Amino acid sequence: MKKGHHYKISIDHVMNPDGSTPEDQKVEFEFSSHDEILSIIEKLKNRSDIEPETAAPLGLGIKLFGGILLQNRTSTLFSELLPHFSAFMKQFKKSGQNPT
Repeated sequence: MKKGHHYKISIDHVMNPDGSTPEDQKVEFEFSSHDEILSIIEKLKNRSDIEPETAAPLGLGIKLFGGILLQNRTSTLFSELLPHFSAFMKQFKKSGQNPT
């Protein structure tokens, strides 16, 4: 297992658009990060440009996507996106507290 912080994510599908309850559907996965993601989420909650209820999905999404992007930076699919993501992260960090 990689060094760093280890996390387990669980996503449960709790309701369909029509209000019905879906059959038991769940996705779980584990990953590692050099960052302590829960503290990043707490920092994001304190930013004035982010609603507190969006801090967890935003922080988690950035960390998960950024990690995959960096792991696959030589892939044609991801290499073209990397400069844009890097520019976004620089602006994101500049405009508020350091999220990563």
